[in-house]
Formats: sequence, C-alpha cells, structure tokens
Amino acid sequence: MADWQVVSAHPDLRIRILEALERGRLVPPAPLTISVVVGPLPPAPDARSPFVQPAFEVRTGPPDHSVVITGTTVPARATIAPGCRQADVELAAADDSSIEDFVALFLPVVVTFLLRPEGWHHVHAAGLRDPTGRGWVLAGNAHAGKSTTTALLATRGWAVCTDDLAFLHRGSDGRVRLAGWRGDIALRNGGRDLLQRTDGTPLPRRGKTGWTPEALGGEWVAEITPDVVAFPTVGDGPTRVCPISSLDALKALIRWSALVTTDPRLAENHLALLTALARQAQSCTVQLGNDLFEPTFRLEDCLP
Repeated sequence: MADWQVVSAHPDLRIRILEALERGRLVPPAPLTISVVVGPLPPAPDARSPFVQPAFEVRTGPPDHSVVITGTTVPARATIAPGCRQADVELAAADDSSIEDFVALFLPVVVTFLLRPEGWHHVHAAGLRDPTGRGWVLAGNAHAGKSTTTALLATRGWAVCTDDLAFLHRGSDGRVRLAGWRGDIALRNGGRDLLQRTDGTPLPRRGKTGWTPEALGGEWVAEITPDVVAFPTVGDGPTRVCPISSLDALKALIRWSALVTTDPRLAENHLALLTALARQAQSCTVQLGNDLFEPTFRLEDCLP
C-alpha cells in the first residue's frame, strides 16, 4: 500500500507486515511508517503511569510526550516520537509464531496510535450500512453481541465496515465518518451456533471462528457515515430499541473510547469527534433477543 511504509532488515517480517496492512485495507490520511528491529528487549525505564489494557500498556504525556506501547502478550515495544509519522518497533523474535502473534495482536495497536495524531480516533465498535443506506455504529464491550449481530446482519444483505476495530474522523463535508480495519468477523462458539454455521475459518489464537462479510452474503465497505449509534446488550426477552439523548450517547461513547484519556494533546480532538457523532446520529440502546434470528425480523425497521 502506497500510504504504509515498512522498514525492516528481516525480509520475511517486512512482507508479513505489509500483507497484514494490505488485508486491513485501511488507507491512512497521510503516509505512515513502521520500522521494526528484532532482538532482545532491554528494560526501558519510564516513570510515567501506564494506561493498561489486556494486551498492552501505553505510557505517554510529559516530559517528552512520546508514546511508548509495550506488549503484555507479545514481546514487543513501539515508540512514537511527538510529531513523528513513524513507529519504531522492537520485536524480541522473528520466528513464524512470533510474527503471527505480532501481526494479529500488536500491529493493530501500533496502527491505532499512529493514526491518532492524524485526527483518526479509535472507538470500540462495529460499523455497518443497512439496506436503506443508513450507517450504523454498534458500540460496546466484547460481550455486547456486536460481532454476532454484525455476522447475522451480513447474512441479510447489510454491508460491513468492521466488527471491532473502528476509527472516527472528519469527512470532507465536515460530517463524522467511520473507517474500519478489514478483518474476519470473529465469533465464539455460542455466536456460531446462533447463526447455525458449520463453516468459517478457525482462529485458534483467539478461540473463535471467522468469516468475511462476503462469505456470509454481505459486502465490505471501507467507510460509513453514521446515521445511527446503538449500544447493544444481550437480553432474555424480545429485541427492544429505546431512544436515548445525545448526552447519554456521548457518555456511552466515551466509555467505549478509552484512548481519549491517554494523551491530553489529542483528547480535545477525540472528544470533539465523539460529541459531533452523538449530535449527528440517532442514538438508542438495543436489547438483543432471540427474535433477532427469526427470518422475518428486520432490525432496520425497529427504529422509532
């Protein structure tokens, strides 16, 4: 991809990273570079408090405002200097297993932090376009039903942008856009059973099974313009859609946009995007019920 540059003395590693970026089909707003060296990871003392996530921790802010990302499941460290469009990555090993883990678990994190200074900000959400042309954002945690719902809607002709790794940015018309990293829609066994699917690609490192949108009968789109923001939960009763205010939507969006807290210099822009999205879109909570899987059920018809 012309807008991603990868530098490494290890040809196989460089090729694997470029292939992963190509599969992701995420075109950044400016040329960005990922430079990777392989070798021991010596301690790098950093007195700044870490922002801890399940697969990584990040330190940023004063005194030098660099961003340092340290993998907790992958032995890797990435440093992004302020004002720099390059991530300098240290990877402990470059065998097949280490490269696969790096590409699957750490590379998307590096991409996320490279995009932030360019005005593209992460939100933990799925992005879709319904058959009427409306863009939907489904925001929530890993057990909110986003991926299962995304897979089901793909079987009903919805276009899928992403089921997990989403980035908000301003379009040329000033409206908020959502761009997605293309990846398999990944389901645990329970979601696969609800869809009554026996095919798919095993994803053993994630304990899931994956499908492309096309394999499910849908299509992939690089971006959507959000018209609906929905916060799903899994319930026992029928599917219910309840409108919420823009303020309540903003509060929920902040909850699912944790990186807004990691760098004060970028927080204002990130918060402004979330505020604009909450004002731009119709917002609601959705309690997902088993009727969602009935052949005649249409989620797009449930909006008040």
